[in-house]
Parts: sequence; structure tokens; C-alpha cells
Amino acid sequence: MNRSSLVKGYKVHSGLPRIVDEEVATGYWAPPVDLSESSSEVIVRVELPGVEAANVEVAICEGLLKIYGHKECDTDSEKPVCYLRIERNYGRFYRALRLHTTVDSARATAQLTNGVLVIRVPKLEERRCREVKIPVVG
Repeated sequence: MNRSSLVKGYKVHSGLPRIVDEEVATGYWAPPVDLSESSSEVIVRVELPGVEAANVEVAICEGLLKIYGHKECDTDSEKPVCYLRIERNYGRFYRALRLHTTVDSARATAQLTNGVLVIRVPKLEERRCREVKIPVVG
């Protein structure tokens, strides 16, 4: 299925949007994210099925949004299991997204519902340059 058919009526960037650079970490799995922005906020949606909110941490430091934590391996029995295939991710996860817009990190919110973490980060008005006239003498 084509991704563009999933988001009809919305502009989808081919590649990373201008407001983000991505950082990855070795030894961690990276959950998939959707990143969008409006005129007032940046919205990040992270797929974290089976992860408890207590096992997720979100932080913003100097424009870098970090999402990390761990997913417990679920076992149905205490007997040793011989897996034939493992496709789901377990263990530690990490994503870091550089936000290229001025944000109000103190008012950011994060909510995990039905396996989707939604992070909303309000934008700050860009600081406007105040023009100062400098007299030219001669």
C-alpha cells in the first residue's frame, strides 16, 4: 500500500522534513515515527505497541527531542521456549529528532494511548530582529 494513500489531503515529504534531523543509537531498536507540524506546534506520533507508559521517557534538550525506554519481552509460560521466528522488537529503544524550529519545551506534552505515543511541542514565536539605526559620520 502506498503511504500517500494513507494520508490523503495532506502534504507528505519525501525524506526527512526540514524541521528534523535524526539520530540513531547502536544496540537499540528505533520505533517508527510520524512527524507533522502546524503553525502552532510540532506533533510526533511514535508506535510503541505493548510498551507501558512507565517504561517510556521523553526529553527535550537544546532542540533535540529524545524518546527512549524499553519493551519487556512477553512470555505466555515460564517454560523455556524455542522460537521459530522473532519479528517483534524487545529491549531498549531510542529515537532522537533535532527540531529546527524554536519550541516551548516547558509546555510539551506526551500521552501514550493504545500503543501510540503522541508528543505535542508548542512552537514559540520567532524572535524578531530589532533594527537599530547606526549613524554614519564622515
